[in-house]
Amino acid sequence: MTIQYKHKINTASPLNFFRLIFRWHGGVCRATLQELISWLVLYEIIALIYHFVLNNNQQRFFSKVAVAVNKRMNYVPLEFILGFFVNAVVKRWSDCVHNMGYLDDQAIYVAQCIEGDEERPRMIRRTIVRYLCLTQVLVYRDICESVRKRFPTYGTIIRAGYLLNEEKEKLEDMDQLKKFTAGDDDGKYWMPVNWAFQLVIEARRSGYIKTDIWCCKLLEEMRKFQASMQKLCNYDWVQIPLAYPQQHIPVPLITLMQFIFYLGWMKVAAALMNPFGEDIDDLEVNFLIDKNFATSTCIVDDAFGDLPELQHDLFWSRPVEPIYSTDSIYLPYNRLVGSAIASQRRSKTEVTEPRMAIVQRDSRYWEHPTISPVKEIRF
Repeated sequence: MTIQYKHKINTASPLNFFRLIFRWHGGVCRATLQELISWLVLYEIIALIYHFVLNNNQQRFFSKVAVAVNKRMNYVPLEFILGFFVNAVVKRWSDCVHNMGYLDDQAIYVAQCIEGDEERPRMIRRTIVRYLCLTQVLVYRDICESVRKRFPTYGTIIRAGYLLNEEKEKLEDMDQLKKFTAGDDDGKYWMPVNWAFQLVIEARRSGYIKTDIWCCKLLEEMRKFQASMQKLCNYDWVQIPLAYPQQHIPVPLITLMQFIFYLGWMKVAAALMNPFGEDIDDLEVNFLIDKNFATSTCIVDDAFGDLPELQHDLFWSRPVEPIYSTDSIYLPYNRLVGSAIASQRRSKTEVTEPRMAIVQRDSRYWEHPTISPVKEIRF
């Protein structure tokens, strides 16, 4: 879940650093607590053995080894390895945040480009945005554990109002694509987007979209959303090469550690330099070729014109109410709202009046002319 803290530091203060550094939820103290306790326990065990088990000669030998290891620890480029690893992870995290898929823009375009108050255009508008939401659900349930628990099957998606029974049957009828998925209910993210595109074309032909420019712009916005979802899938399918996280394995021999770190650093860079080779960390190009051929052929042939019949969705005549499965009810749920909304500082009055009247009445501005907001402007 997302930890909100910006409202705690909405003004500059010397205490902001301490407010953040000692914050428990989402803070470094909580993240490192288990490792810190383990390290302290091991340290105390070694200290007890050193003071109460080893004799004088063994203590001197242990001290010499500890001093030698400490002198050579700077030879290991841990900072460089950690820096590259963190930089790669932060880059992926930033791209995932930018491509989470907010549908506000697409919904605005749908509402303004598809005109008409009759039942048919209204049904088209609602179905298009529902298909886009369905695409997002299908993607997130394959890459996010919490969403998978909420929607473990197509039946739970139907009960939540994102999918209809006829659409479920069409999703399951693509038999030629089953070899590229783990089951009958995953990997078919393109189908709802394809349906939405067909509905836009139908709306243009029916005259609900007035110009071709509006139609093209609406299709482009939907394509951007689909591209964002595809990027999330790519990040989930193609992981950071395992050599980076495994660089943190401790090895007791300093020379061997140096060799592993330097050579591992070079090998990782060499592997990333050509991602289309035959190494175990390279991209699955053959699978992509096979999948693209089968999927694209299906889109232009079997799925061509195969649009589900327009029907009233689950929330046609009542407000939208989020539906959860029993396994996902108690998962952490944090509303993504502006940081100022969560602030405890609230205005004590709702009365408004002109600013200059307040300035003239408030003596603080006249007692301190240097901070007065009223300044003479000369040209």
